[in-house]
Amino acid sequence: MVVSCAFFGLGIAGFIAVTSILLVDLVGLEKLTNAFGLMILFRGSASMIGTPVAGAVFDATGNYDVSFYLAGAMITFTGVLHMFVPLLRRRKPSAPAKPVDANENGTVPEESSLLPLSEVLKVEEAVSVV
Repeated sequence: MVVSCAFFGLGIAGFIAVTSILLVDLVGLEKLTNAFGLMILFRGSASMIGTPVAGAVFDATGNYDVSFYLAGAMITFTGVLHMFVPLLRRRKPSAPAKPVDANENGTVPEESSLLPLSEVLKVEEAVSVV
């Protein structure tokens, strides 16, 4: 039992650690919080629905094997679907990224309007002290 728990812990830790990286890769940093919210919504819904469905399958069949096979099939199905995401992303042309220093209009401000580095450092020092 300890060995199986250790394998489960190692496996789930990798899954949790990679989630944010995958979400940023799929939807971008700007939409990360929305993506996390939707992901948690669907995970919670699946957890709420999955347990009664597994119980109903047990009641109908008399053993838990079918419930575990069904759960494994669902996980495999979603893994296969995830493999097609890069193909779909290649088909859809993405909008060109705005420069990092772009303003609301998408244009880069004149160099004279940017703060000098000494001013930026003063602001960061004041913030870090507080």
